[in-house]
Amino acid sequence: MFLKIAVLFSVSLRRMTFICMIVILPVHFGYYGFMLWFPEYVKKTSGGGDGPDDDAKVFREGLYVAMASFPGNVLSIILSDIVGVKILLVVSLLLSAGSIFLLYAFHSPHQVLLLSCLFNGVSAPVFNMVDILLPALYPTATRTSAFGFHTSLIRVVMIIGNWLFAKFVDTSPSVPIVLTSALLLVSAIATLALPRLKAAH
Repeated sequence: MFLKIAVLFSVSLRRMTFICMIVILPVHFGYYGFMLWFPEYVKKTSGGGDGPDDDAKVFREGLYVAMASFPGNVLSIILSDIVGVKILLVVSLLLSAGSIFLLYAFHSPHQVLLLSCLFNGVSAPVFNMVDILLPALYPTATRTSAFGFHTSLIRVVMIIGNWLFAKFVDTSPSVPIVLTSALLLVSAIATLALPRLKAAH
């Protein structure tokens, strides 16, 4: 197993592996951390409780946010062959980073819910494009190892992101907003170093 992972850091694949890590890890760290922090922040600022009505409201709003990713998923399928995986990934990352700053302008519960739906919608193509890119960027003999290696790292950064962002609930919203946007921008910039691919590849 370790030999297969070591191949990913060989001379011919080392650069690609590090670029993929810079593209994939920050976006998962920021996205899952933000999606944990944001509902707790809204609940705290709106004075929500833990009663049955509040639980039903949280479930209902969570369902709306989850459904908001459907248009993004459909568009990613259509646009990946038209504009290319790389361009779509960069645009989706930039839109996701920009949409977070709308939190400063949105204050009512309905506006906050709309922002959550918007963020989840524009970020949906990111994960679809990552799933396309990972296998396509590596030779056939190393694709399985590369996918397993990167997804394992994703699990680790997701846990760290959830732990870190949970500590931001009682702090200024500027910290998680700027941090998440910065992480998404880092991923967008790193994506520019990747070769241009199309879904058909």
